Amino acid sequence: MYDNDLLTDVKFVVPKAKGEGGSKQVISAHKLMLSISSPVFEAMFYGELAETTDSIELPDCEYDSLLKSVISLHVQR
Repeated sequence: MYDNDLLTDVKFVVPKAKGEGGSKQVISAHKLMLSISSPVFEAMFYGELAETTDSIELPDCEYDSLLKSVISLHVQR
């Protein structure tokens, strides 16, 4: 499910690699899947200060690390 853009409702925009200029990569995800696995994502998407956009820039994140986290949270039971 994590690698299928169908019905995704959030996109994380992160640098492709550390030190690379404006090169960016997008990771699509499902808010519900992330939120049920993580209280941090639950607060980020459904809390009082919830994100209101479907595209979230994370300039300090590394693509590979975030992708592994998203995959882990999507397949976690």
